[in-house]
Amino acid sequence: MLCRILGAIASLCLIGCGSPSPWEKNPTRLYDYQVSDEFTVAHRQQIRQGVRTWEAALNGYLAFHEVPLNLDGKAISFNATTVEDLKRTHPHGHASDGRHTIGYCRFQGVGSHLSLAEDLTDTNFDFVVLHELGHALGLDHSAPGSLMCEGTWCASEGITETDLSQFYAIWDPSH
Repeated sequence: MLCRILGAIASLCLIGCGSPSPWEKNPTRLYDYQVSDEFTVAHRQQIRQGVRTWEAALNGYLAFHEVPLNLDGKAISFNATTVEDLKRTHPHGHASDGRHTIGYCRFQGVGSHLSLAEDLTDTNFDFVVLHELGHALGLDHSAPGSLMCEGTWCASEGITETDLSQFYAIWDPSH
C-alpha cells in the first residue's frame, strides 16, 4: 500500500511538478521593476535605459513595467549602494579577477534585489545595470566577451549573442 502511494506521488511529480528551479520565472513574461529614489536622476535614467535595452534585445519576449516603490517583494528592485558597502556586505567582496564587486543580484527572478554601486563612471554603471539585470533574468556568469562574463575586464559592454543564447536556453529552448 505504501509503495502504491509513493509511486502515485512520484508519478504526479514527474507530470506536474517539474524540477525545482533555482529562481522563479514570471509566466506572464511581464516584470515589474522599481528604482530607488537614492539614485541620482541620471542613474535612474540609465537604469530605465538598461531595462529598455534588455527588452529590445529580446524583441519583446519579455516586457518590463516600472512601478512605484513598495515592499511587497514582487518587483525587481534596483537599490543604490557604494563600492565600499559592497566590499563589506557582498558574500565574496571581490570578483574572481581580484577587483572589487560593483553590483550584486540577490534572489534571481520575481522579487530580485539588485544592488548597484552608484559611485562608478557612467560606462561602468551602464554595464553593471545590464549585467545584474541579466542575473535577475536567470543568467549565470559566462564566457569572456559576453555581457555576463564575471568582471569588467572580460565582459562586453552590451548584450551579446552568447547572452541571448543563454537566456533562451533557460526561457524557451525551442527558440
